[in-house]
Amino acid sequence: MFCYDVAFLIKFGGSIFDFSDYITDWASFGSYFGSITGLLAFLGVLYTVKQSNERADKAETETVKREERDLFFKLLDLHQNKLNAISFQINDSLIYGVDAIKQYAEISNKYIYLYTTYCEILNNKVETFDPFLIEKLKHIFSVYDFNELRLQLSLARVNQKLKLDREVFKNFGSLLEMYTNKAFCSKEIQTKYFTYKYVANMMYKEYGHQTGHYFRNLYYILNTIDGFHLKKEDKEYYAHILRAQFSRFELSLLFFNSISEKSSVEMITLIQKYDMLNSLYYKDIVEFKESTLQNDIYIMFEIRKKERIQ
Repeated sequence: MFCYDVAFLIKFGGSIFDFSDYITDWASFGSYFGSITGLLAFLGVLYTVKQSNERADKAETETVKREERDLFFKLLDLHQNKLNAISFQINDSLIYGVDAIKQYAEISNKYIYLYTTYCEILNNKVETFDPFLIEKLKHIFSVYDFNELRLQLSLARVNQKLKLDREVFKNFGSLLEMYTNKAFCSKEIQTKYFTYKYVANMMYKEYGHQTGHYFRNLYYILNTIDGFHLKKEDKEYYAHILRAQFSRFELSLLFFNSISEKSSVEMITLIQKYDMLNSLYYKDIVEFKESTLQNDIYIMFEIRKKERIQ
């Protein structure tokens, strides 16, 4: 700007030491100089407004981040409260929290053994099975021959009323496991999926009043994290903090809940998106293999999502 002013003086004065004697020339110079200083003042105002807006945006962003962080940890506390509220009755006493979840996870696996054994009995000859097991099942279902037992097993399977008998698992648990292992070896992944889904639906039917609120709240937390005004890696950070709170038995039940009829595409998508079953231990669910665990879960989730969409 200084160069322009010098040029203007030279123009009106003839040289830098020979200033004009005409008032009109000085008036023109004043107008010119005033326009320059006005422009500079205007640019200064624009810069100040820009800086102010940037500070306001930054402050607003920091405020939102702080509010979302505070909300997440409040939800984490709520999650713990939901977990602690889950109960399971053993004889005349109640157990709570992770101990209760462990019982539900173990029942899920027992149902897999029972369901698979029922199916095997329905599809094979009596000579295939241990006679003492067959006699025990006859006693449980109050029947006297093998054909009547088959009929009762078929009805129990259809009505989702598998009978958990403590003595059956105490005395014949290894046999049930053997029949299940043998049956699963020849099954395709989709057939295995229907077994797990059957058990998941049974678990929800019998114990959904105890565990349903826990999984509904878990969906709410994941959905809230997904809606945060954060980068992908920051959302994943919060989701992984949540995942770190899960016991192995919670992960097991989360799998079953995810493929039950009560699960939604949105829930499954969030579980996949944030890799919530990454730490699932393959031995915690009957017949999962360590080498194929995550791939099998992915396939089953995709089958379930297609079912829900249809």
